Amino acid sequence: LQGVIASLNTTLGDLIITADELQAQLTETFSDLSDANTQISLLETQWANANTTIESLLLSWGAANQTIAQLDSGWSDANQTISELQTALSNANSTMAQLQTGWADANQTVSSLTSQLTGANASIASLLQGWSSANQTISVLTTGWGNANQTISALTTGWGNANQTINSLQSNLASANQTIASLIVGWNGANQTISSLTNGWSDANSTILMLISGWSTANSTIATLQTGWSGANATISSLLSTYAAVTLHESISLNYSTHCNNFATQINSGLDNGDGNGTASDGQLHSDEIDSIEYICPVLGLVKDIQQGTGSSSPSLLTAYDGMVFFVANDNIHGRELWKSDGTLTGTKVVKDITPGSSSTSFNCLFVLGNWLYFSAYTSAYGGELWKTDGTSNGTVSVTNQNFSSIPWNCLTSSTSNAFFVANDGQNGSELWKTDGTANGTFMVKDIRSGTSSSSPDKLMIHGGDLYFRANNGVNGTELWKSDGSMNGTFMLKDIRQGSDSSFPFALTGLGNLVLFVSNDYTHGNELWRTDGTPNGTTLVKDIWCGSVSSGIDSLAVLGTYVYFGANGACNQAWTGDVLWRSDGTLNGTTTVTPADLYTGNYPSNIFSYNNQLFFRGKNGSGGSINGFELWTSDATANGTYMYDDLWTGSSSGSPQDFFAVGSFVYFIASTGTHGAELYKIPANISGGGGASVEDIYAGTNSSTPTGFTVVGNLIFFSANDGVNGRELWSMPFE
Repeated sequence: LQGVIASLNTTLGDLIITADELQAQLTETFSDLSDANTQISLLETQWANANTTIESLLLSWGAANQTIAQLDSGWSDANQTISELQTALSNANSTMAQLQTGWADANQTVSSLTSQLTGANASIASLLQGWSSANQTISVLTTGWGNANQTISALTTGWGNANQTINSLQSNLASANQTIASLIVGWNGANQTISSLTNGWSDANSTILMLISGWSTANSTIATLQTGWSGANATISSLLSTYAAVTLHESISLNYSTHCNNFATQINSGLDNGDGNGTASDGQLHSDEIDSIEYICPVLGLVKDIQQGTGSSSPSLLTAYDGMVFFVANDNIHGRELWKSDGTLTGTKVVKDITPGSSSTSFNCLFVLGNWLYFSAYTSAYGGELWKTDGTSNGTVSVTNQNFSSIPWNCLTSSTSNAFFVANDGQNGSELWKTDGTANGTFMVKDIRSGTSSSSPDKLMIHGGDLYFRANNGVNGTELWKSDGSMNGTFMLKDIRQGSDSSFPFALTGLGNLVLFVSNDYTHGNELWRTDGTPNGTTLVKDIWCGSVSSGIDSLAVLGTYVYFGANGACNQAWTGDVLWRSDGTLNGTTTVTPADLYTGNYPSNIFSYNNQLFFRGKNGSGGSINGFELWTSDATANGTYMYDDLWTGSSSGSPQDFFAVGSFVYFIASTGTHGAELYKIPANISGGGGASVEDIYAGTNSSTPTGFTVVGNLIFFSANDGVNGRELWSMPFE
């Protein structure tokens, strides 16, 4: 028995020595695994850097597709690198095949192990823990390969001719991933088997040595992959260097666009690559280098917040000249001065600071005469003067040296070479003046009211080449006058209200060879009159409300061979109420056209004519209780006269006013219960009614109150208050 025990002790000692040797081998294996983990971490870092580079390259591909198609030499390097990657993957596949063979042998050997090494379970558990860490690393590597596959897939569109090769690589990588997954399954099976091992470690040692050899081969494969990635990175760097020299450029300008049917922001894009007559990498985009052109069409919006913040620059006197709008505004830096705008932020600027510093210049009227824009202004240095500008600071100069005691006003051009205005030279009072745009050609037409008193010419209008206006000569009161621009050709047409009292003619409107107007001779009240430019041809058209009561005409609108107006009254018949009338300038040709449902008590007003149609403000129902003052339209027939839109629903009034038309639309100002006083528009070619659309500049029930509408090119300029920037310059395109 003692002999048997001694033999067992010897065997046990041998087993302990064998276990110690196995422990040493496991320690060496763990060291190799640690080195492998380090290599894997390094590879992961390189993957991250490669992914960052690839993402940067993807950003460059969008604008450089056309150039990439021409980079044959760069692609040659990339193809060579891809070939090297294929070789490396082939080696990896061979190594993995050897590992699979080794695993098959190991499985056969392991299956024959049924006993031994019962005391080595602790070491085996340690080995299992090491393998678990290795499995986690392999899983991370697998995830990295998956991300690489996604990146390579995203690059498929840009790589062009390399699509087939990359697809092959993706297939090989997928096979490799499957092999690794299979290896992981094999490891799990081996771990379960190893847990039951009790003997046979000599054969297991051989297997472990084979695994160590396999890891060495794997490390060699990783090194080959690193070399391949270095080559790919070098190729990517070369491509980036090439693209850096070929820069994407853009140029922005304001040009007319047929697409926008308007002036639009034009954006030219292309590569500074020397195409055509261009020069490569000179920092400029030449016409031959332009690859694409975009237009940004204008929309309704604030042109510029001239007086920054909530303060108002209050643009006024908007006038079209030389493809731009000129106006007067106060930016709180230069005071109130002359400005111009092409509809862009940078193209909106002060023309000249006539009164230097923050002090303001006083302006009155702007008008175009010949190739110049003229305006009247008053400064402490010059007094009231007539000025002209070509749109530049140096080209803005005083025309006259009259030193008017006030700012000239009521400016009106009579032709392309002459204009009339009213001014006070301090000696003759406010009288009628004329100018051809020069100092010598600027003179008082006639001292209508002799001495320093003023005749105060007003309501100026041109018809048939002559000026019609009203003035007071101090003897006959304010009456209708006519002038051909000369002193002798300036005379009173008729003393409508006899004596020194005034008839105050207004609403002067040309119709054929006639000028129709409203006047009060105090025998008939305010009624419709006409003149053919002679005293005898200046007569009453019709006493709509018989006797001294006025018929209430407020304005005249021309449509075809008639003027249209709202009037009320009766003459030897029942009272007609406030209805729509028309007149051709004769007694018999002056008749009503209004349907019965237009309210009798408030006449149609603010009548506007456009596109063979009338637009006006009117009421219907008793007392206007049905709809209030709303938007009406008429084709000059009773049946064709109707309410177009009940802007403020119910008996409240939308009160449309300030009508004007541009292009295919009629515009006006109105209020509703939802919006304040805002800009509305309706199609000029209407039929049967419909709704008006609104531009709600000041959101909600507040009012932006747009004014000063002026058309320049395909833009409508105006001033408005949006409640944020104060009253400033706005623009909108029209159709």
